[in-house]
Formats: sequence, structure tokens, C-alpha cells
Amino acid sequence: MTSFLMSLVSFFLLQPIEQAITAQLARAQAPPAIVQQVVTCTREAAPAAVDRVTSDPIWAVSTAFGLWIGNESAESVLIKVAPTCDTALQAAQPFLRGTRA
Repeated sequence: MTSFLMSLVSFFLLQPIEQAITAQLARAQAPPAIVQQVVTCTREAAPAAVDRVTSDPIWAVSTAFGLWIGNESAESVLIKVAPTCDTALQAAQPFLRGTRA
């Protein structure tokens, strides 16, 4: 059951977050090391994300929906799910800010 839930959380929450952030970093021509830090952190966030989803499923649905419609930024959701990703996102901030319209 845990691996199934981990797969769902990864597919519906973490992969869209990773794709959004890495796409912004690619547009900003961020160094590969920074991109890799964010990717690694996002993937390592899976257990924390599963804990958050299982303890608060309504949060999970509303957050995934907010991310999908653009009310939530990928970075803010990642920090909510995995505060340990703050260091990687801080390194990426100059590139992320530069890609916003």
C-alpha cells in the first residue's frame, strides 16, 4: 500500500513540481548543478509528501488542484512538503525569479 501511495503522490504532486521548477531553470539557463540539487531534493521529498498526504488528504487535493490551476507555485508547495528543500531552492532563486513574466 505504501509503494502505491508513494507512486500516486509522486505522479500527481512531486513530478509536476519537479517539471515546473526544472523547466523554469532550463529557460533561465541555470547551471546543471543547481538543477540537479532541486531534482534530488524533490525526489527525496517523497516520504515527507506521503506523510503529509496521509495525515491531511484534503490539503493534498486542494494543493494539487491549486498547483494545477496556478494558484500555488511549485516552489511554495515543495517547501510546504519538504522544508529541507529550502537550501536547493535558495540556490535556484536567482534563476527562478528571472523566468517569471
